[in-house]
Amino acid sequence: MHSPVDELTARSLARFPGMSFWDARSQAEDLWRKPSTRICCRWLLLSKREFGSQVNPFVSEFFGQSIMRRIGIRTVEHTAICGEKEARELPRDFVVKFAQPGSPFNLKWRPGEIPVGNCLASRIVPNAVTLGYVARHVLKAREGSDRSDKFYLGFEKGLTSNQIQSIRRAMDFDDTPYLRIAATRLFLGSGCTPHLGNLLITQEAELISIDHVHSYRESGEDLQLVFSSVNRDPRLLEVLGRVAGLNDNDIRASVEEIPSHPACGSISGLTEYFCKCLRLWKQLLAGEQ
Repeated sequence: MHSPVDELTARSLARFPGMSFWDARSQAEDLWRKPSTRICCRWLLLSKREFGSQVNPFVSEFFGQSIMRRIGIRTVEHTAICGEKEARELPRDFVVKFAQPGSPFNLKWRPGEIPVGNCLASRIVPNAVTLGYVARHVLKAREGSDRSDKFYLGFEKGLTSNQIQSIRRAMDFDDTPYLRIAATRLFLGSGCTPHLGNLLITQEAELISIDHVHSYRESGEDLQLVFSSVNRDPRLLEVLGRVAGLNDNDIRASVEEIPSHPACGSISGLTEYFCKCLRLWKQLLAGEQ
């Protein structure tokens, strides 16, 4: 396995050509010490090869939401599959994702384009915004804007100083709320880690996980690599243990919640695959404790 610190160092040098090697190395070592880096390191440790086979995005979303809820993580409450005509008639408080012809698994929100084919529609969560919106408009820690900001304008009005501080704490990537979502995405084989755009936060500082359409079936190497980086960190052991609290019945029930719709295709083997992943997860966790 290539060294993650070496990989992080190389990435810093590529991004900032004027940086000295030793400064880049020092920053990489500091970054690798963070629990959030190590729980989200699948993309880094597997950067030398392709991901596994992609799961149908409609299946991925509904199964992911179901598993998240069983872990105690809030997700979008109103998500449904609809046809293009129905999607075009939805009110403005829905995000509609669809794939372009020829790329059936590339399910994305494409504002400004006319929905085609089978669509995934999710109602905007009231009184919640992306972490990116908070960073730009509440904490003023970032500049610029995002196309999704139009859904959230006005969230910051009326926030008390105590609420802002609670939101700031909840956005700590090395604290339990974030790490719990990151661990569950790891179990799901998500192709993207939790970030400022796929996490919402409420005025009560509750995190909400969104966008679970991109996930992959892997051989188990990804889990083995990530678990090898846990280093008995109590924060990581706690969130990994929450996932280990699942059982085969949770997997079966989550698969059963996937809508019976042609867009989902065949779900044959999905239960067996994730039950196998769960057994491996529990074995790896036992070796770290």
